Amino acid sequence: MLVLRSAGAGAYTVVGSDSETLPSPIPANHISSFPLATPILVQAGDVLGLALAGTSETACLYEGAAGDTVGAGHSGALTPGSSLLAISSVPNDRLNVAGELTQVVDLSLAQSVTPATGGPGVALITLTPGGPGPLGVPSTVSDIVPAGLTILGAGVSGSGSCSVAGQTVTCSLASLPASAGAAIDIVVSSAAPGTYTNQALITPAIPDSNPANNTASGTLTVTAPNPPATCTVISLKGATLASRRPR
Repeated sequence: MLVLRSAGAGAYTVVGSDSETLPSPIPANHISSFPLATPILVQAGDVLGLALAGTSETACLYEGAAGDTVGAGHSGALTPGSSLLAISSVPNDRLNVAGELTQVVDLSLAQSVTPATGGPGVALITLTPGGPGPLGVPSTVSDIVPAGLTILGAGVSGSGSCSVAGQTVTCSLASLPASAGAAIDIVVSSAAPGTYTNQALITPAIPDSNPANNTASGTLTVTAPNPPATCTVISLKGATLASRRPR
């Protein structure tokens, strides 16, 4: 199956392809459905086509404005970037190819913790959602802050808002631009020494083509505080000296 895009003057360019094997025998209703192995991004005006797979095809059928058309002008396998020329129509043969369009994106999430290591105190967790993604879409970022850390506040740059419920921070982003990031800051405080692993997830409002990069984790290591300074008073021949242990 091919997706063709008009290049003007009766020419078309292949912008996407997917190989399928027809069932044998052909179903009684003559209808077969195939999921795409890889999503193909389409735009208005694109047409669907069929070609015989192999290394020697020189033509394919695709649905044009005036009925099915035979395209030629290319020798060898038809792959993205191949060019075809419309050469004739086939009025007595109908090409029944239909595609179900699904809007998808590929969002990602990165995380950093500052400082990553230190004594008890305040730390900043920064979440950076981003692309690539062909479209700007609303999305939600959720972060479950580990027990032992206290959430002091959360906010997002740009168009969006964050709320805190218990140890969970939820940020709604009105529209995340493609291939761009928006910073989400979560301020936490720590008291007890230990290693805390923070997990976050971004979920777009439409299907994500690569959910594997939708999660991010960061680690905060809280070290034990330095021991308090001590002073020892020594009496020597009526004089008083103070000995201090440096911090």
